[in-house]
Amino acid sequence: MSDIISGLINVSKNSWNADLFNFGTGQNYSINEIAAMYSCNTTHIKKRPGEAKESLAIMGEMEEKINYKPQHSIESYIRNWLKDNE
Repeated sequence: MSDIISGLINVSKNSWNADLFNFGTGQNYSINEIAAMYSCNTTHIKKRPGEAKESLAIMGEMEEKINYKPQHSIESYIRNWLKDNE
């Protein structure tokens, strides 16, 4: 979350004309990979209409336009969240 907040602050420092900013880490994870990081039981459901098979934030333009480079991985975020919420 702190990476996204930092990116939003950087975006707010300039005026943009319909520019699109996709915040992320630049690494793709499946929902199954994310669920496995929580070490919990999962239930699989059917794919929903309009659901994306994959999504990935391309980071090059973000670095160039607003000096955004994520400092934390999703793994470290989840690990810290689990530790803080035991």
